[in-house]
Amino acid sequence: MTIRDDYMISTDTPNYDIDKDISVQIYYHGNSCYVSVYNDRNDSSVAFCVTKEKLKGLADFIYKTIEEKK
Repeated sequence: MTIRDDYMISTDTPNYDIDKDISVQIYYHGNSCYVSVYNDRNDSSVAFCVTKEKLKGLADFIYKTIEEKK
């Protein structure tokens, strides 16, 4: 794992590759989830911290939105 942010220290951080350039990493600390989305193509990233419950809500929102668009 490439260390891109100070809080992304764990070597067992879950990683999801959307494609060859974009990846998502999640680091847990207590009830907090640090989520980072990286785009290696243009060397940019977005990161945010939320509770586990809020992250589950985001996942539900994404799933429901995709299902509605079928």
